[in-house]
Amino acid sequence: MMSRRSWPWILLVVVTAALSLRALDKRHGSLYRNRLFAAGLLEGQDPYAPWHADGRPLHAPYPPSYGMVMAPLLLVPLPMARVLWVLLQILVLTLVLRRLQAWWCHLPATRGPPPLWVFGFSLLLISRYLLRDTAGGGNNLVFGGLALLACCRPDEAPG
Repeated sequence: MMSRRSWPWILLVVVTAALSLRALDKRHGSLYRNRLFAAGLLEGQDPYAPWHADGRPLHAPYPPSYGMVMAPLLLVPLPMARVLWVLLQILVLTLVLRRLQAWWCHLPATRGPPPLWVFGFSLLLISRYLLRDTAGGGNNLVFGGLALLACCRPDEAPG
């Protein structure tokens, strides 16, 4: 029989596999454009120069550091980059949820881990971004999660 502690990990693997398969079906989307942005930056092009014949810009004005973060995804084919990005998104989301659980456990009035409905409700609130970003390679989960983790560092004294 499955223990109470193992089913969230099994659910995580199933969700990650489903989101990865869904991302493989995507043909364009933001990850495609982000790779173009990173490739142009690495080639020394002005990242904000137009790239269409009609003068439309490649993408929204991201800082050059964003292109550098996306650059490692140029080393693999686009389908593999999509799966790797989904894995990174799920990893960051898992780290954020674990950090929030640790934060909860350190609150003076709490005893034990938070109830599962807290995580369920949190995932429901971000489900739009989770489904949208994991399909096309959006960056909200990764960069938002990394910013949150930078602000809520583990084992650091409050304040």
